[in-house]
Amino acid sequence: MNPIDLKPLKSRLLKIFILLPSLIFSEELILEKADIVEHEGDLVAATNTEFALHNKRFLAKSLLVDISSQTLKARDVNIFTDGWYFFGKEITVEGETIEIQDGWFTVCLEKPPHCRFTSKRITLSKDKVKAKNPTFRLKEIPVLWLPSYSYNLKNDESPYTIELGKDNKKGIFLKSCYFFQQKFGDIFLSIDLYQKKGIGLGGKMKREDAKVNLYYAEEKWALDGLFKNHNITAKAESYKDQNILVDYLDQKPKDETHNLLYAETPFEKNIALVGLEDKKIWKGKGFESERRSGFLSFSSLPQPIKGLIVDSDASFSGDGDSNVSGKIGKGFCWKDLSFFQSVGFTAGYKENIVDEAFVQDSNIRGKASEFEWNIEYETSYSLEKSEMTKRDIGLSLSADVERARFRIGTGFNCKTHQSEIEVESDLALEKGLSLSFDGVYGEKKKGRIGVRLTKERMNACLSVLAKENEPLLFYPSLLIRPKQGLLISVTGYISEEEIRVIKAKTSFPIHCIKTCFNLGWCNKNLNVGLNFELNLP
Repeated sequence: MNPIDLKPLKSRLLKIFILLPSLIFSEELILEKADIVEHEGDLVAATNTEFALHNKRFLAKSLLVDISSQTLKARDVNIFTDGWYFFGKEITVEGETIEIQDGWFTVCLEKPPHCRFTSKRITLSKDKVKAKNPTFRLKEIPVLWLPSYSYNLKNDESPYTIELGKDNKKGIFLKSCYFFQQKFGDIFLSIDLYQKKGIGLGGKMKREDAKVNLYYAEEKWALDGLFKNHNITAKAESYKDQNILVDYLDQKPKDETHNLLYAETPFEKNIALVGLEDKKIWKGKGFESERRSGFLSFSSLPQPIKGLIVDSDASFSGDGDSNVSGKIGKGFCWKDLSFFQSVGFTAGYKENIVDEAFVQDSNIRGKASEFEWNIEYETSYSLEKSEMTKRDIGLSLSADVERARFRIGTGFNCKTHQSEIEVESDLALEKGLSLSFDGVYGEKKKGRIGVRLTKERMNACLSVLAKENEPLLFYPSLLIRPKQGLLISVTGYISEEEIRVIKAKTSFPIHCIKTCFNLGWCNKNLNVGLNFELNLP
């Protein structure tokens, strides 16, 4: 081959790599740097090169381009694309496919990388990587061997996740999750080993319009699924024992749960709902079955008919309970005032008792300067009892100015003389700080006060619950993210008499391994946990 001086090289390379890109790879190959470039006929060779191709960056000790066969070969090559880092002793590029021999790949950009997959043969296409018989290594230590590997580089999910930890409830545990893509959705399979709880198996499928989750351990299962498109919404939910949520999935049990299966579909401008449910109440140590039945409901969306707003709904259940209601209303505006009045009729049947009632709702809204106010009056007259069963008045006032927002509302039951007050406010302070406050006071519900202070990397919150003849309950929480990857959180549940629950968690990376330290105090027991989570490339 004949050597080429770098100075006149630009025009020559422009002709080869840019003016005739369709003859090579159907995209531009841009040579950014080279020590020595030689050419002979359709062959172009270079050493110590940096070039770009197919939105990927290459650093190679040697490069050979054969224009006639439309191929590119290189040795000792580093490739960077979409946060991934590849290396190969030798690569061959044909079209948009890159074959890598004796190489490795990783998402760790340290030099040398802390963790990586090594393989004799790696195939890198436009946005996908495949490898045969890859071995995962920490530094040079082999940790995991796989028969094959395939992954979409555009995914945010890690294809493999391994978590090792220990706490008082589970003992030593090892969790693993494998992610892969299929035509019908993303699939997650997990196998978890617990010293005190045995083996847990999980599976999850998700896509834009559907998701299904299943977890099984100790002959217990947790299942939920959702499917939704513009024609129908279907949901399924079943728990044999909510302890599976607490012991295996680190979730709180629901106060009320059920085995539920239902489907919802729009019917013109209305909504029809049909399903089956086994409703149960969670008592802390087990279930108490309450009702098992099918149900059917039909609701119409509020719609105008000759200047009036008409609203109706009906529901029926397998145990005989039913309810039918209908409302008709009319609204009008005058300057900054708006008024809406509706009247209706309801009829219900529950526990062998029939109740029919007339209902009405009046609403007036207005605006003055920065303030908006609202007055609402609701009544219900029972034909069965021949008396007024509901008379509620609601008042609210809100304002939204440049750096502050607040709302105050009050409700009063004229029949029982019970009242309730709600307050909400947000205030933007200096240096990125914001202060929020909300509170509720009423005879029926517990009084509640909440204060929250937030900044870009910090969130502090304190909630206080109060009820007559019961001790005050405090719910403090603190979340701090001082820098990327480091997280510190503290949450608690404290009464006037004792500290019931307090949990502290610190999460930080050690090289490519996410480390979590947990410290908790629950029911006078100290829980200590340490987790190591590794997201494999």
